[in-house]
Amino acid sequence: MYGVRGFKGTRRGTPFAAQIATGNAIQVVVDQGRQRAEVMIKCPGLGRDATL
Repeated sequence: MYGVRGFKGTRRGTPFAAQIATGNAIQVVVDQGRQRAEVMIKCPGLGRDATL
């Protein structure tokens, strides 16, 4: 999801990039008419806290 929003390289690991990617993912879920989504966090990092 990060590459879709234009974040590449070291900028992908920033909390801001995580927030933008999460917002994009939420928008996709809402557009599909769903009310719930399950989130799986693969590894620790700065973006993890911002995403949650």
